[in-house]
Amino acid sequence: MSKLIKTDAEYSRWIQELKERYRYSQIKAATQVNREMLRYYWSLGRDIVARDAENVYGSGFYRNLSQDLKSAIPEAKGFSRQNLQYMKKMYLLYGELTTNCQQPVGNSEDEICQQPVGISQEINDNIIFSVPWGHHCTLIDKYFETGEREIALFYAHKVVEYLTTSSSTIKNTLSNISPRMVFSHSIMITAGLKSQISA
Repeated sequence: MSKLIKTDAEYSRWIQELKERYRYSQIKAATQVNREMLRYYWSLGRDIVARDAENVYGSGFYRNLSQDLKSAIPEAKGFSRQNLQYMKKMYLLYGELTTNCQQPVGNSEDEICQQPVGISQEINDNIIFSVPWGHHCTLIDKYFETGEREIALFYAHKVVEYLTTSSSTIKNTLSNISPRMVFSHSIMITAGLKSQISA
């Protein structure tokens, strides 16, 4: 930057604004990637249930699926046996909240429809697919066995509410936030959520 431009206050403010907008765009892009991965996890859980895969493929199903997915998609992470079981549980926990499938579509009985069920459908999707994966695992651990999906959805809503409220604050202080700090913030939210729901 030239000396003349460095001393121009308006230009300096503009550079700072561009820097903040760039970082905000990075966070929005990461959020969208997270949302799409959650949709994929949910749909994989749906496939496991729809295919009755545990019964059809036997006791080693999750181990085999984990190995096969890692082999087929070596650059991807998240296909451990435990994560695959969480994906199935995520679908079972939130399945009735996110879709209303009354009939198969397409030529195959294996294809499952994804028909929205109105305005509450959109709200539930926004909540479920906005919550970080680690938070879902915590909610599944706490509420899956008891079948308390409304309570799980309540806490998921609270997480999204907190993250949304925080994002407006983040936008104002973005110039001081590094990706490592954002990751640490997510870990703190998870720890707070775990302590709150285990009480």
